[in-house]
Amino acid sequence: MLALGGARRDERRRTEQKFHAELVDLVDLVEQGASTPVLAARLRTAGLAPDLPLPAVTALTRGALRPWDLAADLIESVLDEDPDTTTVVAGGEHGLTVLASPGPGGDDVALAERLRVRLALLEPAVDGGRIAFGLGAPADGVGGLARALEESRHAARPAALRPERLALVTAYELDSHLLLLAGVPAEVRAAYRQRLLGPLLAYDAENGADLVHTLRVFLETNGAWRKAAADLHLHVSTLHYRVGRIQQITGRDLALARDRVDLYLACAVGGG
Repeated sequence: MLALGGARRDERRRTEQKFHAELVDLVDLVEQGASTPVLAARLRTAGLAPDLPLPAVTALTRGALRPWDLAADLIESVLDEDPDTTTVVAGGEHGLTVLASPGPGGDDVALAERLRVRLALLEPAVDGGRIAFGLGAPADGVGGLARALEESRHAARPAALRPERLALVTAYELDSHLLLLAGVPAEVRAAYRQRLLGPLLAYDAENGADLVHTLRVFLETNGAWRKAAADLHLHVSTLHYRVGRIQQITGRDLALARDRVDLYLACAVGGG
C-alpha cells in the first residue's frame, strides 16, 4: 500500500529538500522563542500557510528498517488523501517531526481517524520495529506552534508504551494513565511490571499458558465475563477458572478496584 504513492512522494521530497532544512531551522526557532514575523516567513518558505491551523505529528521509532522513512511515508500517505494539504518532514533530536497545512475544511480529528485506520491496516506488514506517533492539537496560527510541537512530542511518548507496532496517541488523550506512565523512567516501569506480573509471566512460560493475555482482556472489558470470554474465544467457565488461577498466582483480588488498577497499569506498561 505504501508503494503505491511512494514514487510520487520520493520525487516531491527530492524537489523540496530545501524545505526540510527550513523546517529543522523552524523548529529550532520556535524553541528559541523567535518572533511571529520571523516564524511566519519561515513557514511560507517551507510551503506552509501561517494563517491556517497547523497540526504537528511526532514519530518515535525503534528497531525498524529505515524507520524514519517508513514513518514519513505513513504520515504523508494519509495527508496526501487531501490534495490541498501541504506537508513538510524533518528529523531531529526529538524524533521525526511533521507539520501540515490542511486544505479547506481540514480537521485534526479526521486526520487522527485516517491515521488510525491506516496504521491498523499496515501493522501486520511492519516487521522488526515499532513506531509511535503523537498528534498535537493544531496550532492556531504561528503563536500556537510551540504548544502544538510540544503536545505532539508528549503524545508520542505514551504511544510508545502501547503494544501495537504502529501506535498513535493524540493530544486529546493526554489526560489518561498513559501520560502518567510515560513520565516514569523505563527501569521503574519494568520493575513495577515484574513485581506484579512476574509470577504470571513465569507460569505462562513454564506451562505454555496465556494468563497474562487473559488478564489484560478481562480488565479491558471491565470484568464483563461474557464479553471477555467471547473476545478470548473461551467458555465462561474456563474464564472463571483462569481468573481464579490469576488471583492465586498474583495474590490480588480482581473484585477490588485497587487491585484491578494495579494490574491494569502493569499490563499497560509492557503491552500485556
